[in-house]
Amino acid sequence: MNEWVKKKKVLEHFKTDALEKQIDLRSDIPEKRLFADLNLKKFSRVLENLISNALKFTGGKGKVRLSLEEKAENVLIMVKDTGIGIPKELQHFLFEKFSRAKRFGLKRQKTPWPWHVHYQTNCGDAWGHH
Repeated sequence: MNEWVKKKKVLEHFKTDALEKQIDLRSDIPEKRLFADLNLKKFSRVLENLISNALKFTGGKGKVRLSLEEKAENVLIMVKDTGIGIPKELQHFLFEKFSRAKRFGLKRQKTPWPWHVHYQTNCGDAWGHH
């Protein structure tokens, strides 16, 4: 999995946006090979959506990090940012498939409904399992 993330150059697609906003965009990918049974097409969409949203809601001079970490028999995939977060009044909608938590980014960018959060709880769909 980590070799796919490096080879795919997942963060390259977002470098221009990060530079324009002066956001420190980095990855922490271990050298050790990590394996995961997943649907790469769906996983790629989830990961790109998480990174895109992190950039949309992080102000100038902020930070966005993509990291992979081995945890027992699993791989923990994290996208962390120093953005504005999700308002408390919207948090209880996050795990609805068609969430009302949809909102605009800091520069009024449209943000799709947060299907990535739904897939975190239903990761069988994102990983290609049913």
